[in-house]
Amino acid sequence: MIETVDIRSLTVAGIAHRCGKETHRFFLRQDYDPRYCFDLFRRAIVEGNQEAHGCLYTQYLPLVSGWVERHPAFPATGEEIDFFVNRPSRSSGAR
Repeated sequence: MIETVDIRSLTVAGIAHRCGKETHRFFLRQDYDPRYCFDLFRRAIVEGNQEAHGCLYTQYLPLVSGWVERHPAFPATGEEIDFFVNRPSRSSGAR
């Protein structure tokens, strides 16, 4: 059940904490509320909030690192995981 919380009233740290809890619930295949993570992304991208961006990085670093490490071509690259995790996407205009 989704509780009624005014997300806009929460601090970035509060949103990040709830995003982490809800993400944990998601991976346990339990009921979860995605609003907190969506709002963290909104604050980072739409509002350009650097604190929210840092929280997103911290929240999703283990997940993205796992994707990179498990990719079958990763060992042949000779690169560290951080090279791929921190690289801007091609669609962002940075090359």
